[in-house]
Amino acid sequence: MRRSGMLAALTLVLVAPACGSGGDSGSTATPQVVTSAAQAPPSPDASGAAVCAARGELESSVASLRGLDLGTAGAAGLVTAAQQVHQDLDALSAAASAEYRPTISALRASLAALSGTASGLTDKESVKAAMPELTAQVAAVSASWAALRRQLDNRCG
Repeated sequence: MRRSGMLAALTLVLVAPACGSGGDSGSTATPQVVTSAAQAPPSPDASGAAVCAARGELESSVASLRGLDLGTAGAAGLVTAAQQVHQDLDALSAAASAEYRPTISALRASLAALSGTASGLTDKESVKAAMPELTAQVAAVSASWAALRRQLDNRCG
């Protein structure tokens, strides 16, 4: 029995580098010892399905926010789009485990900054005046979402 346990551990050491992400094809992989818990793929349980469903909704609302034409939508359209992202982020946060909390918090912070600016806009002129700030804040939301999406891709594919 002990021999089979050692064989399984050796197999992990030898096979784990082959399962890593792509990289420079000219470099050689350095074997790393990885525990089976770190190697185990996420379980396809109901909470995982809820996280992945919430991820899809959040991805859609962030895309809508990023694609918003502020000249047409105005301040009200921006506020509505930001509120939808907030709702979808809340749903994801409720379904997600603690491992996602830091990246969820980062997205929540960048979204709060955008929402704060948007709530102070009253007309097209105020939107126009705030455009540089809004552009930077939407970029921050996009960057925060990209980090969270990469993390969620490990679970949802």
